[in-house]
Amino acid sequence: LAVLTSGELRQPDRALRFIAIGQALSPLALDWNSPRGHAYTQLKRHAEAASSFEKAARLYPSSADRSCHLLLARMRIADWRAHESLLHMATRALSLGECERSWDPLYGLAMPLRGPLLLQLSKGIAAQKHALAVRLGASPSGVTGRMGVGAGSSVTEGTSLRIGMLSADYRWHVMAFLTIGMVEAMAGGHYRH
Repeated sequence: LAVLTSGELRQPDRALRFIAIGQALSPLALDWNSPRGHAYTQLKRHAEAASSFEKAARLYPSSADRSCHLLLARMRIADWRAHESLLHMATRALSLGECERSWDPLYGLAMPLRGPLLLQLSKGIAAQKHALAVRLGASPSGVTGRMGVGAGSSVTEGTSLRIGMLSADYRWHVMAFLTIGMVEAMAGGHYRH
């Protein structure tokens, strides 16, 4: 209920109350620190969010998601403790397809001044998506899912990459425009807006 309230209903104050009640009833049954960190992040209480994510990462050291959340939370308050090891772990986790729930892979990894890492990861993610599109286009049932009708021929030939974006979140729009700019720069004159 706390995750739903904080996430979909965007009521982090109310979510914090649910978390406190749940933790009082059953302190060890669930990870209460991660939802608390998300609620604090929505409230722009970044130091408290970082503290909550740190507790979650300490309790669940093998969880890439929790460590990725901790890295981002610390970056928001310019806390660079263990930054290199967290960044290394996050890069590895993203390359293995983990941490998908914890952040947009193109957000945050370039800080501070880590453009080559951002480019490397975005190219890798784009290659994975393109390979999936080729497999979908080559499947006997034809193109399925989100791809539009008629997109299969260009995907299977590997001559074009179609990028679509839809977001109600300003941060996602910023990242989408940065991605489009990067694709334009890499594609030279072959890119159509």
